[in-house]
Amino acid sequence: MAKEGLVKESEIKSFNVPTYNPCKDEVVDLIQKQGSFSLDLLDSYEVNWDPYDTDYASERVSDEPIHGERVAKILRAATESMLIAHFGNSAMDLVFQNFEKKVNEHLLKEKTKHHVLLVSMTKKI
Repeated sequence: MAKEGLVKESEIKSFNVPTYNPCKDEVVDLIQKQGSFSLDLLDSYEVNWDPYDTDYASERVSDEPIHGERVAKILRAATESMLIAHFGNSAMDLVFQNFEKKVNEHLLKEKTKHHVLLVSMTKKI
């Protein structure tokens, strides 16, 4: 998109979203060290990129392009305001259209999943 003049190369190089996904043991340790809560439940789930694709056993998504569209919409809802603040609004539709296309291409080859941690705690009195 920088080559097409839609965004500046310097904006791409300066964009960074540091994230960290802890494992179950790290979450348990943090809760215990902090001490204000008792841990009632901690479980992890493997979830398909497309939450409406409930066939978890299959290694491949069907060739329907709706899967990439759903994933792109979810990611757009979560990240668009941050992306607009850094890059501006002009290229957002194109960014997510391209992302949707790439997700569809990827999911035709391999079903991708992500992990979700479910934590239930009670505040200690």
